Amino acid sequence: MAHLEDLDPDEIRCVALVGHFLQAWSAMELALRDAIGAALKIEPVQLQILCANIRFRDKTDILRTLVDVSSFADDEKRRAKSKIRKLGSHAGKRNMLAHDPFEAHGASKGVQFLTVRAKGEYETPSPIWSLHRFKEEDHALHGYTKFLDCLGMRFKQRPLTKQNYVDALRPYLDMNMGMGWRQVDTPLPLQQITGLASSNSLSQLDQARPGYGPASSEETAQTPDKPREGDPVP
Repeated sequence: MAHLEDLDPDEIRCVALVGHFLQAWSAMELALRDAIGAALKIEPVQLQILCANIRFRDKTDILRTLVDVSSFADDEKRRAKSKIRKLGSHAGKRNMLAHDPFEAHGASKGVQFLTVRAKGEYETPSPIWSLHRFKEEDHALHGYTKFLDCLGMRFKQRPLTKQNYVDALRPYLDMNMGMGWRQVDTPLPLQQITGLASSNSLSQLDQARPGYGPASSEETAQTPDKPREGDPVP
């Protein structure tokens, strides 16, 4: 960024500023992808296929949730989730630079974007990013990239295990099924817990239906249907 303001003419500097931002954004997205892969222990090609079909905001939501179910300290979780949430709010900026027409803005030596808003009302705000604004955004993106790289390293050191997912399920099982998992020293494997959750949910639904139970089942089997109006009398 140090020499971009010296580029001439204005059009060359304008294109260079936008291209520099998009390059910094792509580096940040690679770090975001790698952090998700480290948490889930996904192989590189599988990770590329997966993330190529996930929108940016969805990636940030996924990573934020992975942090939430991790074994990190509560304070570390809170700070990481807050930073990832802020990162998600930058999607609109990237979309503007990637999709909206733009031109050089001589007074600021920056870029003016020819944006259009048509969500119920028609507007053409045409925001201007000065050289200073580009430097701020570049600094922010590099900061997010460094943060995501560090988070990826943390996940490589302590990737998510089945126990993390079991612990994430505990509150649901405790509150909705009364199974008291907090009193169990050694939890059941994840497959058994999820199976129990499914089967017990169905059982609770059955018990909520009128006439549920062995006695009522026998009565239903032995009691003939009442004749409807108009049916012939035997």
